[in-house]
Amino acid sequence: MSEYQYIYFRAIDEPLSDKSLKYMRTQSTRAQITRRSFENEYNFGDFHGNFSEMMRRGYDFHFYYANFGVRNLYFRLPQGFPEDKEARAYLDDESFTFETEKGGPAGILSIMPFLEPGTLDEIWNLKSKAIRLSRLRAEIIRGDLRPLFLARLAICIDDQHAAEEETVPSVPEGLDNLSPAQVTLARFYGISRALVTAVAQTAKRSRKGAPQASIAELQAEAKVISDEIRDKKAVAAARRRSKTLAKMAEQPEPYLKKADRLVSERTGDAYEEASTLLADLREALASTDRAQLPATHARILHEQHPTLNHLTAALRRKGFIPKVPNKPRR
Repeated sequence: MSEYQYIYFRAIDEPLSDKSLKYMRTQSTRAQITRRSFENEYNFGDFHGNFSEMMRRGYDFHFYYANFGVRNLYFRLPQGFPEDKEARAYLDDESFTFETEKGGPAGILSIMPFLEPGTLDEIWNLKSKAIRLSRLRAEIIRGDLRPLFLARLAICIDDQHAAEEETVPSVPEGLDNLSPAQVTLARFYGISRALVTAVAQTAKRSRKGAPQASIAELQAEAKVISDEIRDKKAVAAARRRSKTLAKMAEQPEPYLKKADRLVSERTGDAYEEASTLLADLREALASTDRAQLPATHARILHEQHPTLNHLTAALRRKGFIPKVPNKPRR
């Protein structure tokens, strides 16, 4: 796997001044730089700009992604970190920090979980994700504790912390109704919906409003929840399929015509869809006196289009055409 890095800065409160824009252009010769954003990607080499100074001079948000395990977020908070005691409890001394700038309350909130390469799946559309994540800044400034909680949870489940020894700080209200930016944050760090649900449910059972369970115990509970969600989805999917098959059995002719239209498109995907449609119809009619209708129609299609090898292969995969036996080697 080749090395890949993506750097993104965003000015949220106001565009950069001429002086600040001039400074940003000294930080990279290749980046796309505007008064609102700074963007660059690297397949070789690294970004050598001074990100904290760039934020002090005008950018309010910094997103740093690398496919070797880096997923760092930085927010400049002009009025400082919230004084709320619960908010302060989410910080640590290494991975989730707030560093105050000299001469005032402003500073940079840094989220830097330790992730081994391959711990999380690679992600794409990085710019759109970065823009969505930048909206967390306004939530944090308003005093919403949910982004801070999710950030701390991401730290607790990273590759540097032992799940059996970690517990999360106090759980804020509203975890069952995350904002779009918060949902993106959870997914960005591999925090499953089931884990968030497990944390919220455990908190409700706790007299003090905070779960005493370890991260490992919460992850075990999350697996149970995930299995329940999967089973419910499977039951719902089975019901939908049963209704679909019943509808097909009542009136099979429209589906046969649709198979014909798909074959006329002359594409591999259309052949696959047509053969799948006939296989579904075969299942729908299996216990009726028209059970042979799909196989007969498949044979007719094959006879009408003997040179369409991809169609033949698609029908063969669904069992409508016998497999050709391998010729013995001489």
